Amino acid sequence: MTEKILAIAKEIEPRLIQIRRDIHSHPELGLQEERTAKLVADTLEELGLEVKRNFFATGVVGLLKGGKPGKTLLIRADMDALPV
Repeated sequence: MTEKILAIAKEIEPRLIQIRRDIHSHPELGLQEERTAKLVADTLEELGLEVKRNFFATGVVGLLKGGKPGKTLLIRADMDALPV
């Protein structure tokens, strides 16, 4: 299982780096991150996740459902820029 996860991570690594650079090139302040939210939601959909958009203004929820009942994992991240 670990080898499979590492292989998938390696496969999507270039795209993730591209996304990170894109987000850093287009900073958006809190509750104004419409471009970033669209990019994140579109990417999660490309990866096969169920996506809920416009969750509390510009929030995005990506649901990755497992094949078996059991525990749930939540990952939360900020995507807004800080004024400098």
